[in-house]
Amino acid sequence: MAYTIDHTTFTYAFDGKGALRLVIPHDLAVEKIASDLRNLLNR
Repeated sequence: MAYTIDHTTFTYAFDGKGALRLVIPHDLAVEKIASDLRNLLNR
């Protein structure tokens, strides 16, 4: 009997109210992640 688990390859960023703000794929360039996070924090 095989047992498998599928894991997500995304990181999720939530705001202070618990709302999903960003979904970051595992292979996204660091520069793009940093840019997205900066934009989110500057709102």
